[in-house]
Amino acid sequence: MMEELVNEYTNHFEIPDNVLQDWQSIVDLIAHIGGARVGLIMKVVNKEIEVLVASNSTDNPYMVGNKEHLINSGLYCEKVILEKEKLFVANALKSPEWKNNPDIKHNMLCYLGFPIMLPNDKPFGTICILDDKENDYSSEMVILMEKMRDLIEAHIKLLYLSFHDQLTGLYNRTFLNIKTTEVKESVKRYKMPISMLVLDIDHFKKVNDTFGHVKGDEVLKIIAQIITSSLRSFDIAARYGGEEFIVLMPNTSIGDAVLVAERIRTKVANNQCLAYGKVTVSIGASEYICNEALDDWFKRADAALYEAKNGGRNQVIAYDIQDSIPAAYVHLEWKNEWNCGNEQIDKEHQKMVELGNHLINMSLSDKGFDKIMVQLELLLNHISYHFYNEEKFLSEIGYPNYEEHTKIHKDLVFKALKLKESCINNKIKPADFFSFVVDDIVIGHMEQEDINFFPYIKSHR
Repeated sequence: MMEELVNEYTNHFEIPDNVLQDWQSIVDLIAHIGGARVGLIMKVVNKEIEVLVASNSTDNPYMVGNKEHLINSGLYCEKVILEKEKLFVANALKSPEWKNNPDIKHNMLCYLGFPIMLPNDKPFGTICILDDKENDYSSEMVILMEKMRDLIEAHIKLLYLSFHDQLTGLYNRTFLNIKTTEVKESVKRYKMPISMLVLDIDHFKKVNDTFGHVKGDEVLKIIAQIITSSLRSFDIAARYGGEEFIVLMPNTSIGDAVLVAERIRTKVANNQCLAYGKVTVSIGASEYICNEALDDWFKRADAALYEAKNGGRNQVIAYDIQDSIPAAYVHLEWKNEWNCGNEQIDKEHQKMVELGNHLINMSLSDKGFDKIMVQLELLLNHISYHFYNEEKFLSEIGYPNYEEHTKIHKDLVFKALKLKESCINNKIKPADFFSFVVDDIVIGHMEQEDINFFPYIKSHR
């Protein structure tokens, strides 16, 4: 029973910092009024339970982020979540049921806790106080704890309603926009791939027109369930609007994303619960390109969806960097933090980004090998020119890592020339060549190496 309950908990529900601050005040208050050593708010995370908020008492052995396996753990909180009821244990050492529970290692003999539930009746976690001495809490203390639990659930309900689609239970467009921005930063920080799926129900208007909107809503809910059952706990599924869904898949290449998309498509097509004739979905997929605008990433996935629709529906189409899809357009965004403070270097960096954008868009527009190679040559010539000027300037101001930085320039140019030769001899694809030039030199080198001398320049103005 417990395992089924926790396995169904797929909501990776996040609490904003301002709400966590309010909850901190709550646990500090209940611990103080109850005279308890510890006050906690615990959160269920898959098959574990995690300390989300801990009272600020000096002798609290529980730290925010501490986790314990939940199922068959013997923890007080496990019983609270399983039975969805208050639990009071005056002295665990006097009870055969509790004398060996894991909290005893911290000498937590006394426990009073309440379940915290999500609006969909799934467990969020618990609110509890624990003490190292036997206690018999007053009815007033029990009521206070219950009221604090109700307040927390009210917070959660407001958050849930603001970030979730009420029909399907998936995240809504507002939350998707927030998470898309966050995962973009994760890609930049951790250099991991991330892919997007855009799903659309084929001929959904016919379902509504033939069977009515109530049945149409049932179809939407079933497909939402199929999507979530096909994803990992950290993937993000949202209803984007109408019959369209979007899935964000961190740490997932386009190839792996297509496998998941195909699994979803097959499950929908074969689902026996959709008793309104065969219902299918078309899916477009795209992998995020470093530093492209979020709208452009979505446009590529949406363009792939358009191709899937035009190609007969009930299929998955991936937008690859080498594909020619007119609706797609990729743009590298110049960022203020790339300004080093030297006018010439900043202008040359901006010119590199501009030439890189032109190169990418020529490739996506299928301008032909010869024209793309000419553009690559222009970009490489500018890079060599810029490297010379940058090295000269760094030498003049006495940059301490000048020699190391110069060696990196030489290595990048050498590798670019080798890749160029391999491309001309058809040993590698043109996309591999310009991907190195754009990602590793134009953007990667600026963000990982050039940025190190920016503070030195600003201190030597």
